[in-house]
Amino acid sequence: MVVHFPQITHDEKGLQFIKDLPVDAFKAICQADNLYIQDEKVVVDLIQEYLKHREGLPILDEENPMKDWSNLTEDEKTKRKEEEGKKAEEEKKKGEEEAKKEADEYAKLDDLGKIQANWNKKTVEVHHNSTDRLAVKRLSKV
Repeated sequence: MVVHFPQITHDEKGLQFIKDLPVDAFKAICQADNLYIQDEKVVVDLIQEYLKHREGLPILDEENPMKDWSNLTEDEKTKRKEEEGKKAEEEKKKGEEEAKKEADEYAKLDDLGKIQANWNKKTVEVHHNSTDRLAVKRLSKV
């Protein structure tokens, strides 16, 4: 990869591949003495693009300031727990209402419609699982 660094950085797919690398691998490539480049500005620009790309990724739970309770007082912790409980109840009610609505609609279908509905449900589930597995995510700090 180090030998073909200039070709990789000029290709859109190669550039995306480099941006998706874990930090340690990216750092090792950038620190290599034999990158076969004529100008160090290429590496500087690449580092800037890499950092910009990483900033766009969703934050991890341990990086989320809303989930850091280490500096909260007991009253603040209690309030947050109550808010989370209320939010969970609302989501549960909403989920139950949606499930009831789906069950009612499913009951109205004929046999062929039920087969199609089951197939659509499985397709959506597989698509959702695949998308989650293929998504580029930040690596844990731990």
